[in-house]
Order: sequence, then structure tokens, then C-alpha cells
Amino acid sequence: MQSFSWLRSSLAAVTVLTLSVSSGPTASAEPYSVTGVFTYGADNVARAINSSGLVTGVKYPCCVDANPRGFRWMGSEQMFTSYPDQLIEFSLEAINTPGRVAGTGGFGEFYPESYRAVVGVGTEILDLGIANSQAHGLNIFSRVVGEQIVAGHTRGFVVDVGEVATTLGTLGGATSIAYAINDAGTVVGEAQLADGRSHAFLASGDYSSLVDLGTLGGANSVAYDINAAGVVVGAAQAADGVWYPTVFQSGTVQKLGSASGRARAINQGGVVVGTLGASGAFRAIGGVVRDLNSLIPSDSGWWLWEAHDINDAGQIVGRGDLVAGSHTYVRGFVLTLGTVGVSTPARAELAFRAQPNVTPNGARFVFGTSITTPARVELIDVSGRVLRRLEVAAGSSAIEWDGRDDIGRRLSPGFVIARATGEGWEARTRLFIVR
Repeated sequence: MQSFSWLRSSLAAVTVLTLSVSSGPTASAEPYSVTGVFTYGADNVARAINSSGLVTGVKYPCCVDANPRGFRWMGSEQMFTSYPDQLIEFSLEAINTPGRVAGTGGFGEFYPESYRAVVGVGTEILDLGIANSQAHGLNIFSRVVGEQIVAGHTRGFVVDVGEVATTLGTLGGATSIAYAINDAGTVVGEAQLADGRSHAFLASGDYSSLVDLGTLGGANSVAYDINAAGVVVGAAQAADGVWYPTVFQSGTVQKLGSASGRARAINQGGVVVGTLGASGAFRAIGGVVRDLNSLIPSDSGWWLWEAHDINDAGQIVGRGDLVAGSHTYVRGFVLTLGTVGVSTPARAELAFRAQPNVTPNGARFVFGTSITTPARVELIDVSGRVLRRLEVAAGSSAIEWDGRDDIGRRLSPGFVIARATGEGWEARTRLFIVR
């Protein structure tokens, strides 16, 4: 575990780097608009965004005591008004569909005993009561994952709010960290092997065992996110020791692009975002990596350093530099997909979603725009069985589903994947059927 000193030092380092950055990149296509995340206080970092476009992160310094504070933002900052006793600073890293947030709070003056995982519900920050802990992720059911100190070693944990935490094991070594959990309850992170190396892992069910996801031929790897289809992203070392953005899927380990970096998040359509070495934020669709600085207006004044999250509508958040006059500000950003230079299939892939995505009686599947060729939407259960096929006519922007399978039976409660396929593209989203 680490204190909030990482944020102070990283922001200071970035300020030095930005002195030589120009007002913006040369862009041949500009499909994204850039919105700055402006909060009460100075610098901030946008860490996560949910399907409604609600952003969370950390701002520093913000107050007379100069301690970091977590925030929520959607056009303007949404304030927290109730805090646990002795909370002096906190950072937020994750947000779920209902808008609950998770992160880490600093209590009192001592470290590491004073750091504990927190969640935000409404306008209230709540202490999860796990000693020496940090929260890194949560799913739609507010199941939280993170890390804690157990007998002097860092160990991952999984906890439902108000319940006792489950401590995760390792891959034979002493430590583990859980970074993300999807709505099916599958957890990913990194864990130590007996020889001291650290590998990306996946855990599900009762979390009693971890699955080693492997590397790119090097010593170490890490998993940062997992989507509803079970596709995992992170980073792995190759034989030369260089870290590359990585996709872990169906027992394979795939390098994204040829530049060093880390993949931080993946949405239900399979679009990946992250950071490439010292060059900046990236987006990858179908394995094709693009520098996000080449996909924003050249006169925006922004340089995008890190992409931390992407929602199912394709909105991306992260950290960048905003040059305004003679000043450079470290700010969170939100990228929203526009229309310039983006084909209809790509826009549909980025924005395909179910409304609602928790339903007892069917849903409406919405594309990012009107599709120009016929498409098909298939409902698939967790075993891969196709339950329902819906044909979508060219020119449509949405299609209704009545909640039934191909022979007219209502689907059983549980998770279902919706897969849309068209000419040269595929997209996925997920639903949870309730009764």
C-alpha cells in the first residue's frame, strides 16, 4: 500500500514535463470532443466514468489543508457532505452504474494503519472498516475489491458493503492485489508467485483459488480490468523485459501494438484504453492502437497523457495537460465521440448498449447511430448458448427485445450477453435479468 504522496509527486513531475508541450497535436481526424473536468480546487485526475457519464477521481490540492479529495462530476462537481470521523483525505478510483464510488480514505496522522477503503453512497462517504486497506473497484451490486495488509503482506480482498471481507490467496507467493470486478463477480489483479515474480490473475466463484493468466514471455504481468464478456486487459512483460499493453482472453495473451505501455480499461464493446510509454493516452479497437492525441482537435490546447476508463457509450476519461495562455494545468478530461472521421460501424461498436441493462421484461438495444447495412443482435448465456436472434434492418438505430428466447420462453434470471454483428464490425453489451 502507498500513501497519497504518489499523487503529490506525480503531479509535480507532470508540471515540469508540460513546460515543453505544444498547444496540441497535429490531427488528421478528430472524432472526439474534449471536455475538461473542473473541480473546486486546483489539479485533478479523472479515474472512472459510468454509463450515465458520471465521472469520479481525485483533486489536489483542494482545501486549506491541501489534502487530496475525491470527487464526482457531470458538467459540474457534485459535492459530498457527510464523512466518517477523522477522515482527512480520500481518493476515488471506481464508479458503478447506480453512481456509487469506491476508493481510499486517510484517517488521522499515521500510516499505514490510518488508510482504509471507503465507498460513496449519495452524498455520504462511508468507511468499510477494513484495516490498512485500499479499494480499487466495484461492480453494479456494490461488491468492492482492493488490497489490505494481512500479517505484514499485501493481499487482495472482496467485500459486499456491510459484510466481512474475503481475503484472496496468491499464486504461491506472499502478496496479491485485486484491481477490478465485473458484474458477474469475476475479479482480476496481480499476485505473487513462489519465486517472487508477479502475474495477472482471475478469480471467481468463492474466490478460493486464482487462475494465472500468464505473460508475454517475460517475468511479470498485471490485470487492471475485465468486461462482462470476460475479456481482461492489463500489461505484461515480454522476454526483453519491456511492458506492453495486453489483452488476456480464452487462455491467450495478446500484445496491443508495438509500443510499451499499459492497458487500463475495456468496455462491453471490447474497446480498450490506456497509456503508451511517455507518448500519451491510447485507444484500441480490434487490436488497432491509436494515439488519442491524434483523435482530438489540433487547436484544443490539450495533451492527453493517461486514459483510465471508458464507458459503454465510448466516453473516455483520464489525465491531461491543458495549456491556457502562459499556464499549464493538470486536469481530468472526458472524451465524447463525435461524427468527424468515424465510420458508422465504428460508432455503432463504441455505443451499442441495452436500455435498461437490469430488466425483468426485455430491453431496447441502441446503436451509436443509424446502421447503413443489416445487422443481427444475439442474446447469449454465460455458457455461450445463443438464446435469441434479432434481425436489424439497415437504417435502424435501435431494436426492441421482449425478454424471450427464440421459442417464446422468458429468460431465466442471470447475466446475458447481447452481441451485435454487422458488415465488418461486432459489438457486445451485457444485461442482468431479474424477476
